[in-house]
Amino acid sequence: MNKTIFLFLILINFSVSGQTTSNDYFVKGNQKSNIKDYKGAVEEYTKAIELDAKNASAYNNRGLSKLQIEKDKSAIEDFTKALELQPTYAEAYNNRGLARIQVRNFKGAIEDFTKSLELVPNNVTAYNNRANAKLAFDDYDAAMQDYTKVISLDPKNAKAYCDRGTCKLQMQQLEEACLDWQKAEKMGYKRASEWISNNCN
Repeated sequence: MNKTIFLFLILINFSVSGQTTSNDYFVKGNQKSNIKDYKGAVEEYTKAIELDAKNASAYNNRGLSKLQIEKDKSAIEDFTKALELQPTYAEAYNNRGLARIQVRNFKGAIEDFTKSLELVPNNVTAYNNRANAKLAFDDYDAAMQDYTKVISLDPKNAKAYCDRGTCKLQMQQLEEACLDWQKAEKMGYKRASEWISNNCN
């Protein structure tokens, strides 16, 4: 083989192997997200997507970074794209639910958290998020049931006790609400002390 051609092929192979891949940009995005450089993270995830338009994880993580910089509607679009690419992506359903809460689409958020739970049952985070959405939607009884599920899965979750107490207050169950707040207070949740001071004798 001609030495010039041989050298040319070596240079091509070196160039290709030295190219930055979609996964490389994805990792860089994660690194910037970890140090709370969310704008930088969005840029890296975008580069990852440009190189691999089917990278569902890049869409999901870019959506999370957009949530941190209050680009809620754009984040929803990213989570939706991630789900188009990977319909069983439970985390993306959960994250889109969080974004929908931010735009006050509580019904849509509840549907997303429910779908996430269908894919990954007994996920404490999804139950807690769905409870928060139901509470914001003024569906106190349903929210209380979800907080109860959270507590059954995570008995040391003081915030869940406190939030369940808030539901009970709205349902005119003050005595039971106070018991939940007292439980949360004993576990060190300071906000519970405010509820006790304002509502319990």
